[in-house]
Amino acid sequence: MDKFAYQNAIAFFTTARNLAATPEILGQLCPHLTAGEIKIIIRKAKLQKRGYYFALPPLLIDGVVTAASIDPACTRKGARHPATINFAFSQEVSIKSVAYSKRALAFARRHWGDSLVEDQARSFVTFILQDSTKLNKHGYPTTVAVVHITTGRDWNAINNDRSAPHSQLVNDSILHVTRFKSISAEMKKGRGGFTSWCCSNCGGGLSLTACSACCSPFKDDQYRCGWDTPLPAKVVEYLKQHGHRFAVDPAIAQKLEIARWSRDHSRALNEATAEQITELKRQLEEATKVAESSASQLRTAHATITESLGELLEADNAAKQAADQKRLTLAEKRKTGDLELARQRKEAGSAKSRKPTKLPKPPKPPKPQKPAKRRRKEHIPNPGH
Repeated sequence: MDKFAYQNAIAFFTTARNLAATPEILGQLCPHLTAGEIKIIIRKAKLQKRGYYFALPPLLIDGVVTAASIDPACTRKGARHPATINFAFSQEVSIKSVAYSKRALAFARRHWGDSLVEDQARSFVTFILQDSTKLNKHGYPTTVAVVHITTGRDWNAINNDRSAPHSQLVNDSILHVTRFKSISAEMKKGRGGFTSWCCSNCGGGLSLTACSACCSPFKDDQYRCGWDTPLPAKVVEYLKQHGHRFAVDPAIAQKLEIARWSRDHSRALNEATAEQITELKRQLEEATKVAESSASQLRTAHATITESLGELLEADNAAKQAADQKRLTLAEKRKTGDLELARQRKEAGSAKSRKPTKLPKPPKPPKPQKPAKRRRKEHIPNPGH
């Protein structure tokens, strides 16, 4: 079985309600299993008396499988209902994943592995197309198609980006587009999603009570939150390739969005320019205050320095006067000392000119007498020795 045949089979069965859990249908959903294994799945579902989960081969994302379940037969409102197949969710293949996950992934890699891609999505978004010109009995627009996309940027980051029209930003970040439920389960892969409503007649965004592009009115069903962004170009092209026909060219809604963005962008630029001017004025006022404060501080510092310089000059003059007075005092003392020295020398010279009176010589002290020498006692030897 090739990929497109399996994809068409999955697309057909996912649109069916109360899909019977027969071996024939399970055989088409699970080409990776044998007839005996399919019978085992049906038998296990009956024995467990609750949903039994098993894996289906992936069609787009590598390493991910779609989990389907068999709900056992039951009796509701007095009627007997047979066992049915439900397509539950998708999950990464691991030791905790549902039954036959590795077999399903190996089958997909063997038969269409070249078309499987790695998951690089940041957000999962669903576009619900409703015809605002065809209302139901309650006055609400009827749903025509549902398309799912994944984006490489975070959806909130795209919504907060004002650098370009919103539909262009979304279009530039789209990674995958699909209308198939099984592929969308792989794309979502357990992450949360966002929902947007657009007009199937012109592609414009649906507000609460009218289309933002063709202005077709309708009643508020309390589901929509208001949306004026048209369908991205990639989604429009995908819908056209799959047979959808717009009554009005979607390019008109896109041009209308560009015009609104240009108006709002110009207004935003003017507001930004006004804010910049206000900010510059504020900075100028602060700079003026700082300059005035600096000038006041400079004047105060100048006065303080001048006062300190005057005090230093006075102290210097006082020190000079004290030094001059000390020098004069020393000079006076030196002069007085020189005069006294000259007088003393003069008196000493006059004293030398007189004959000095001879004084009698003092008597010489008597010479000390030398002690008498003691006679040495002669040694007389002892005859007894």
